[in-house]
Amino acid sequence: MKNKKLLILPLLLLMAGLLFLVEQGGPLWQSLNAGKYSDRLVIATIQGEDFTIANPEKQSDLPEYLRDTRDIEEIKMSALRQEVLFREACSQGFRVSDQEVDDYIADLRASIPSDPEYYPQFLQMLEDLGQSEDECWEEMRPVYVKLLTTGEFYNQLEPEYWKTHQWTATQSFYDGYYQEVYLPQLFKKYHVVLK
Repeated sequence: MKNKKLLILPLLLLMAGLLFLVEQGGPLWQSLNAGKYSDRLVIATIQGEDFTIANPEKQSDLPEYLRDTRDIEEIKMSALRQEVLFREACSQGFRVSDQEVDDYIADLRASIPSDPEYYPQFLQMLEDLGQSEDECWEEMRPVYVKLLTTGEFYNQLEPEYWKTHQWTATQSFYDGYYQEVYLPQLFKKYHVVLK
């Protein structure tokens, strides 16, 4: 990977990965819910195709550690931001290698047992899913491909921005340019229409 200072702490990224699976209705969501909560919510179209997430209003019976407690609108926008950023990263040639994903997952796997707060929840999740650790990590792999790809891409955006913009103490790349200018441009580029 070009930039090893990737994203957040590994454990927070793991939680983000689980939430992204919940948002996207990935295999762990489907396994855990066994069709009971398979209700999909169309939240937008992207390039003319429906973009859906697992219905956030159907999470009430999930174990607490898998619930996404954010506001429904934030869940929707987070999923859309992640998707358009991933599409843009791919269109600009950003790709993570299988080895990079393997190494990242290996680092996460090694760090989880040392977290006394999260490790019991992780073991409970595996038990609830009836899965081995290997099966769980394999199902999470596509999420990490997206998160690592978009993380690498995002990490390149800010330095490029500051090459052409004067920094001021009140200016924030994330809250200013990224949220107010860049993401709206991507939403236009990918023809995002909110539902």
